[in-house]
Amino acid sequence: GYELAASQMSSMGGILAFEIDSALGDALSFCHRLELFQFTASVGSSESLICPTLQFFGDDLSSEEAHSLGINSQSLRLSIGLEHPEDLIRDLEKALEK
Repeated sequence: GYELAASQMSSMGGILAFEIDSALGDALSFCHRLELFQFTASVGSSESLICPTLQFFGDDLSSEEAHSLGINSQSLRLSIGLEHPEDLIRDLEKALEK
């Protein structure tokens, strides 16, 4: 979706949506392994935030609707805050190693 976003916006924001490999567990367990990212449904804060997309944004969708939107138990939504980027990267790498 980068090309579409670049054609519609003059710059990018700090919110990402992605999926983790199922070998790392589900999105919820991944969130709980992080130390710096706050676990919350909000994505508008000066703190870095993370949440399982299905749990907070897809709970009212049928399984067909969620699937068509690319939302599943591995989907995460992450918002970058004001913490030092290298600290955030290290936190994510540490959680991905487990």
